Amino acid sequence: MTAPASDRRTYHCEDGTEFPVDWPSDDAPNHAWRWNEDHHPVPLQPLAAAIDHGRKPGGDQAYAEADVLPPHMFREWITANGFQYIRMSPLPPPELGELFARAQALAARYSGPCKVWEAHALPRVRDACERLRGLPAESPVEEAAYLFDYAFQVTQVAGPTVMQPVLMRLTGMLAEVIGPEGALLAQEVTQGGANATIASDQAIWEMGQMARSDAALMAIVSAAGREGAQAVAGLPVNHPFRRSFETYVDTYRWRSETWDPAYCTVGEEPHRVLGLIQQAIHAPSPAATAGEVGERRSREAVARIAVALQAQPEKLRQFRDLVNAFDGYVGVREGRALWQLTAVGSLRHALLNKGALLAQRDLLDTPGDVFFLLPAEVDRGTSGAGSDFRALVAQRRREWEHWKTKRPPHHIGAPVPPGPQPFPLPTESSGPVLRGVPASRGVVTAPVRVLTGLDEADSFEQGEVLVCAMTSPPWTPLFAIAAAVVTDSGSPLSHPAIAAREYGIPCVVGAKDASRKLTTGEVVTVDGAAGTVTRSQS
Repeated sequence: MTAPASDRRTYHCEDGTEFPVDWPSDDAPNHAWRWNEDHHPVPLQPLAAAIDHGRKPGGDQAYAEADVLPPHMFREWITANGFQYIRMSPLPPPELGELFARAQALAARYSGPCKVWEAHALPRVRDACERLRGLPAESPVEEAAYLFDYAFQVTQVAGPTVMQPVLMRLTGMLAEVIGPEGALLAQEVTQGGANATIASDQAIWEMGQMARSDAALMAIVSAAGREGAQAVAGLPVNHPFRRSFETYVDTYRWRSETWDPAYCTVGEEPHRVLGLIQQAIHAPSPAATAGEVGERRSREAVARIAVALQAQPEKLRQFRDLVNAFDGYVGVREGRALWQLTAVGSLRHALLNKGALLAQRDLLDTPGDVFFLLPAEVDRGTSGAGSDFRALVAQRRREWEHWKTKRPPHHIGAPVPPGPQPFPLPTESSGPVLRGVPASRGVVTAPVRVLTGLDEADSFEQGEVLVCAMTSPPWTPLFAIAAAVVTDSGSPLSHPAIAAREYGIPCVVGAKDASRKLTTGEVVTVDGAAGTVTRSQS
């Protein structure tokens, strides 16, 4: 699973540091590659980086079972110095045509593209995650890597693979009829409906309301941290708050905080849930109403487009057919996100089991140190043939800490191809106006709160602009009290964009380095339709 030493090419980080790249295949340097800052803003530790490098058999199996071709961005991954890169070069027209034809055939087999998730993908993902968590500690890392990649790519079969052709047709039609705003309208018409993220947020909100009306619970929630979690465990077994809290933790036990297996799951650190509950106390309305906001915006967008197409009845019919194909889309999108994070958490569990075995054999200090080994080293240790890994772990930890301080090149390989991209490069900007990708319409002026991780959630205050590298589903309770959201990377289909549209708050994604250029407390004006963040000049 390690990258070949041949065909190395050196690039440079933002500060001039050399950035060597080992390509996983002979053809890889001929393509354009984008840093996957959306999902991995910090470098992966060596074990996860090795698992996430190159083209993998688990993904091949996922696409073969569905009888579809993988989109260009999921053909293979590159991890250079821990940073993950995804392919930007599109497929040749004949292959793209075959991909679309097979995707349409898959959608037809299940009576619509959104039906592929529930009928085809979800049972497979659930089974793979259970098998992943059940792997013996002595099993090869390759087995865990296979199951993880299979589970992750099955979610992509039910996502970009089957939905991208439909979305491209919708976006192209609206760009032709409406103009530049067509891309945002295309996203708005897909919004609304129940989804896994809103269900999670609603459970958090309900616990916040319990605490709001009970001084003793308010004290527990305000304590947060492990002390607060212990206090919850000390409540009577049948106490409504304790039951709700334990149900929530059990439901989301295997969900990781991010797409990186180095981060803890809800089950490992349930006390973090209290920080979100603390914020939900101030939410002005139930999270469940967010779906209603998305549905209203969708109806408004559909009505506006219908007016623009009323003189073109055939295009209007095509438009309505495309909109119908997206019925339930956000539910699919957020269901996929939940299970992607569950797959990551399940992989973490499998790898930590191996680390626990190595620590038991006195080869590591802690189970978490396993993330600084490579697959072959882990396998030697779990088979009983390994030696003390502590010095190697210490060396690699230092290297990882070094790369954590760096900003890698945003793209490597061939020149970035022209035209729209599912994962566009962040927008460069300077001066008082930061520019990004329009993600959710609305204009608001409010103070900034920069968060580097969800562990800082308890510092966030109602009415602030949430600024961060990227969000994932566990972050969305903050959207209920945020004035707006701004992220360093992302696209109109990224998590913060979809969630912000559901909550009806302005959002700008792909505003390069916004979390470093903006400071907590400064006042900005966020225009979600224009994709701008304007700093106050006073």
